[in-house]
Amino acid sequence: MTSNTEKDDLKRLSEFFNKDPEAFSIFEEEIDVEIQKEFYTSMENITQKLEDSENKSLENTDKLYDKNVSIEEKKETLLLLSNLNEVEAYRAIEKFIKKGDKQLKKWALIAFQQSRMMIESSLMSEKSIYISTGLGGKDSKLRYFCVFFTRKQTSLNKKEKDILKKEIEFAFRDGNAEIETMDYTNGIVTFKALIPLATNIKDMFDSIIKEINNYGNILNKNMIITNVKSLTIDEIEHLLQQKSEE
Repeated sequence: MTSNTEKDDLKRLSEFFNKDPEAFSIFEEEIDVEIQKEFYTSMENITQKLEDSENKSLENTDKLYDKNVSIEEKKETLLLLSNLNEVEAYRAIEKFIKKGDKQLKKWALIAFQQSRMMIESSLMSEKSIYISTGLGGKDSKLRYFCVFFTRKQTSLNKKEKDILKKEIEFAFRDGNAEIETMDYTNGIVTFKALIPLATNIKDMFDSIIKEINNYGNILNKNMIITNVKSLTIDEIEHLLQQKSEE
């Protein structure tokens, strides 16, 4: 289910990351892309406050724990803190993540990342590039949600499951990738995987399916690979339905 445009994008990303993998840092947390968009849109909308030398957000961190302060005001305080080039602001956000309102944890985690970027940029001669996706990552690897489909849209038997898992694990060891979870639902196989930035994702998974199918055409060549969000079975089946109607 990968278009030619998406294939080209994956190839370009692979070439880009191969140039200097150490220049990239990955945001590890899984955070809804919509929350990330809201954070950075909000940051653009309060440019004047960010530039205001009288920004008192560091002096007002107590309001983050005040039950009488609205969620929106707390969000803005965290946003302002994240744009102060101050270690104290970084620590204030870190403390809030551990002890503050759980409802704002995801927002605070983005603020924490932004604060770290601000401080590191001021200390380094070259700016680091931070990569943030909906599924996050670990070390120099991005997390992907992957979906395979059986050829006959029927459940795999134990032997077929063993073949599938072993072939994925073999390819992943060679590519320094790793499986985190794997589930089987009828004719759908879903798994989360951590894969190095520079990996040509499409080539890797095409090769895996080809190897598995040497044992008897077990899998369909179509697949879903995304780093935006984990999909439910209903969402996957809806995508299948859309594809069949094209």
